[in-house]
Amino acid sequence: MKKKYVALLIVIAALVFSASIGGALAYFSTYTTAMGGYPVALDNNPTPEEWYKDGLKHLTIKNTGDGPIFVRAKAVVTDGVTPEYQESANWTVNNLSGADDGAGYYYYGKALEGKNAETEAEKITSELLIKITFPTQPKIEGKTKYEIGDEMNVLVLFESVPAMYKADGTEDFALAWTTGPVTVVK
Repeated sequence: MKKKYVALLIVIAALVFSASIGGALAYFSTYTTAMGGYPVALDNNPTPEEWYKDGLKHLTIKNTGDGPIFVRAKAVVTDGVTPEYQESANWTVNNLSGADDGAGYYYYGKALEGKNAETEAEKITSELLIKITFPTQPKIEGKTKYEIGDEMNVLVLFESVPAMYKADGTEDFALAWTTGPVTVVK
């Protein structure tokens, strides 16, 4: 009699065990698939070009990376020297980022496309022109200090972020500059 109860308990345990194995096997063999998607390009590689001629600093930035980017630039000058930005196509002093760290920057108003752009013009900014006004200095032998040969630097800071877009496809400068990783070009 005792053997019947032990055999019955073994059968019940085996049934319970086998019932739970089926669920466990089903759990571990479950899978899913997905189709489609969106490419994400994180290569943010701007290349600045700048030159000085006739009192004007000329600046352009080219996107040599894969994805579209937004760019901004700011001149940092020696004390007493005044930079004066001149009207340039698609460049604006407005703080398009809405961030405090965007003050003093000039923003390029369009995204620069990456390597796959159809034309070279889509990859490079128009020129940002900065007029450099030297301070008035007392003349030494008929020449000012800056005409004699002293050196001065006009440093231009270039920054970029990957371009971001709103649901309707329009560019979202504020979101890009406040959440995107900023690349500082040295």
